[in-house]
Amino acid sequence: MSKDFYLYRLELTVNGQPVEVVVAARSHEQAFAIAEVEVEKNCLQLPQIEEMAIVEKKRIGRGSGFVVTGQL
Repeated sequence: MSKDFYLYRLELTVNGQPVEVVVAARSHEQAFAIAEVEVEKNCLQLPQIEEMAIVEKKRIGRGSGFVVTGQL
């Protein structure tokens, strides 16, 4: 397993709605698992995650980040 951490930006479809999640993880598998847990923590009822995809991945370091767009 890699010692480096990465920022992953994932796009999910949860209960028919698009959701963006950003997590820090060492692998794709860990990123998916963390994203699923974070979505579950933010829902009152157990959500149905229909799709999950990694959109961006960046090594964590000074100056790393993502711009996440939302509805204004």
